[in-house]
Amino acid sequence: MMKYNRGLKAHARTLRHRMTDAEQSLWLRLRRKQIHDVQFYRQKPIGCYIVDFYAASAKLVIELDGSQHFEQEHAQRDAARDSYLQGLGLQVLRFDNLQVLREMEAVLSEIARVVGERVKPDQNQNQKPNPPPPPFCKGGSEEVSTLAAEEGKNVSPLKKEANKNIPHFEKWGVGGIYSFSDSPQIPEKTGGEK
Repeated sequence: MMKYNRGLKAHARTLRHRMTDAEQSLWLRLRRKQIHDVQFYRQKPIGCYIVDFYAASAKLVIELDGSQHFEQEHAQRDAARDSYLQGLGLQVLRFDNLQVLREMEAVLSEIARVVGERVKPDQNQNQKPNPPPPPFCKGGSEEVSTLAAEEGKNVSPLKKEANKNIPHFEKWGVGGIYSFSDSPQIPEKTGGEK
């Protein structure tokens, strides 16, 4: 975890509520691990600065600059800030607000390229792959024998014949909900105690 000035925490929280249009647009595309499954944070305090976006696993800082950053005084402060962050092993990407608003796809492709280079390849390999999706069988519209045959399972000819003449809504219940008519019949007790 990066060290930071705890006095900046309240100011960072305020900045999260007052994001510029460019920051909001980019945040919608960075949040929830949308790029290479990397978590981004917004308005994150690092050292004595608050950066616009930060990805810890990629060691990446993204800064969005308004028109005031083109002035000489702001450019010098940005250079000092960038050198401090680079001293911590972070890479700094800077984009202009207009660039984000007008060329979002180009900005995202550059971010994705840099994140892909900086994220350790073995880090992505250690993650569990997503499970395969279940077979699509909405409302019992496909027969069990058809699904089982596709999966390579043996289905007895008796089951195929039994399922052949039963409408799917009776076989599976209304809307694909299991009904008791599908369950095996339990023989009643004959004689004995009640």
